[in-house]
Amino acid sequence: MSEQSEQLKARTRRFALDVFGLIKLLPSTEPGPTIRRQLAKSATSVHLNYCAACRARSHAEFTAKIGLVAEEADETAEWLDIVADAKLTTFAELVQLRKESRELLAIFSASVGTARRRNARASCVSQLPSYPIPQLPDSHRLPMRRSYSSSSTSAVWRSKAGELRASEPRNSV
Repeated sequence: MSEQSEQLKARTRRFALDVFGLIKLLPSTEPGPTIRRQLAKSATSVHLNYCAACRARSHAEFTAKIGLVAEEADETAEWLDIVADAKLTTFAELVQLRKESRELLAIFSASVGTARRRNARASCVSQLPSYPIPQLPDSHRLPMRRSYSSSSTSAVWRSKAGELRASEPRNSV
């Protein structure tokens, strides 16, 4: 795996752990438990689906998984916005978490676009029609004559211009 992907894995993991810190501070009455559950699911899905995308067996599988990562990053960003707008906590790092969620969303959305463009480019090349190579009729060839050498057992085919074209074993009768 590349250094960049390893850094992104560490970043998404750190983000999920930071969201856990926020979750602990949410109120125990509704909507706190609902938001806790949804934030925990979406924030961890960003990290875990990114790890799965890095292990993809094909480009199509990578594209699908990175799409899931972008969706989960978007969901996490929206839940964090709801927490901030509803003033459910005074968590000092909420502003930083919201900023990080938007950055991750931008990174993964761009990755999805790039992966889809590469997929489209590859499928365009593979979908090009393959045209058969036309076979020319035998009439386009120069007339050939067959000559035998008395010391040789093979026939030599020569064009009227005298070029050697082919040889085949001579059938003795």
